[in-house]
Amino acid sequence: MTRAADVNTFESFQDRVVQATAVAGLAVVACAVAASGGYTPVTGGLAVGMAASLASHWIKVRTLRGIGRRGAATKPGLASLALLGRLGICGAALAAASATPHLDFWAAAAGLLLANAVTVVLAVRDARRTRTDT
Repeated sequence: MTRAADVNTFESFQDRVVQATAVAGLAVVACAVAASGGYTPVTGGLAVGMAASLASHWIKVRTLRGIGRRGAATKPGLASLALLGRLGICGAALAAASATPHLDFWAAAAGLLLANAVTVVLAVRDARRTRTDT
């Protein structure tokens, strides 16, 4: 496989992760609202955590794409700055959840794990497909 094919495979996988994360986030929040009969601090916390998870994942993907395109010419501080931005987004979501009684802190923390969980599920599914195709 060529380097360009590897980059295209990575980018298409990350696009699927972003789409699946958005769909899963909306589905989880909609189910939580339907199950609780309306807005609760838990559903608000989930929504805030999932939105922060999606934003953090988007920053990670943009950073990795840029590093992949520029290769060795990438400044080392760029990835560190992106990591600080991602941590800032996640920290802001948790700070907002802990500062207001309208958001549940633990639900927001659980929502922050959504993009990582979707990435693992899609990676395992793709690995199983590849294994059965060969």
